[in-house]
Amino acid sequence: MSSNTSSNSEIFYSMKSNLPHSPERMLNILAFGDPTRSEFRFLWENLREINREKLFFEGNLDLWLQTSERTRHFNADFYPDLIFILRSWSGEYSNSQIQTLRKRFPLTPLLAVLGSWCEGEARNGTPLSGIHSISWFELCAMFPLESFALKQNWASIWSLPPETLPEQKILFEIQREEKQKNFRFTQKRGSVDDFENLTVLPLLNIRIESDDFDQFVLLRDFALRTFSSTKTVRVFSSWQNDLWLSTEEDKNNRKKLENTDFIFFDFPDFSQMTIQKFHAIKNRFPTSIFIAFTEFPRAEEWLFLKKNGVHAMFPKPFRIADLAFYCCQKTANA
Repeated sequence: MSSNTSSNSEIFYSMKSNLPHSPERMLNILAFGDPTRSEFRFLWENLREINREKLFFEGNLDLWLQTSERTRHFNADFYPDLIFILRSWSGEYSNSQIQTLRKRFPLTPLLAVLGSWCEGEARNGTPLSGIHSISWFELCAMFPLESFALKQNWASIWSLPPETLPEQKILFEIQREEKQKNFRFTQKRGSVDDFENLTVLPLLNIRIESDDFDQFVLLRDFALRTFSSTKTVRVFSSWQNDLWLSTEEDKNNRKKLENTDFIFFDFPDFSQMTIQKFHAIKNRFPTSIFIAFTEFPRAEEWLFLKKNGVHAMFPKPFRIADLAFYCCQKTANA
């Protein structure tokens, strides 16, 4: 079993995108469904801001499949990198529609993007076969890393067959993490190409706000594991000695705290008390990169965060690789 898992993962990991590699090229995304729903509207606006992709929105899938004239522009010079099927409710699409679409584009990953009415196993009904299912908010968090992988001619996790076992997906992500780590270290960052030659590493201040101790430990360990090889990481939180809450620290330490690079804010809910705490910390650190973590998010909640200066939102649970990719991009561009 283990040998098959390894060989399958290596095969799919080495798969290449069907378009020529170019660092500046945009992905071609073919989408079907109703884009007017609040969660899908937020999804498209968010993807447009963080990525330069070509989105071909065809609306009604059944009509598109039946009308041959609508497919003439999909020739040898155009082949979609991804296909999104927006599911507003269970039973909206049939397996026969998916299979017909699969025959048109056999090499393209198909994703069923689940709206709010499709959340939860009890409301999902019978899953569509031959397609990956992913919530709209999971796609928001995963898309930057997966689209980067496709542009680098690395396989995306969506390049794996939908029936891939969880163990195979874990092995795939471990292999890709090593590849991504090597890629980061070979990129030029100003005049510094080799971090091992540095005698003093750059300072990185991270503040973690969470009422859940386990969540704090997860985020603290993530910060130390991700950045300690290239940065001097300082983590601040109310769960440990907190310079902000202490009134006896010297001015030098307070100045360092003012230069906080990241704020990790864990939202247990959207109660008035949580919102007040959020605004207080956001006003205290106006120039920090603010990342929010929420459970079962709604489009209006993430829209509120976005309008109030939050740079990125991650649903709980989230993939550590997605958070690491986002943070590493921000520190690399700093």
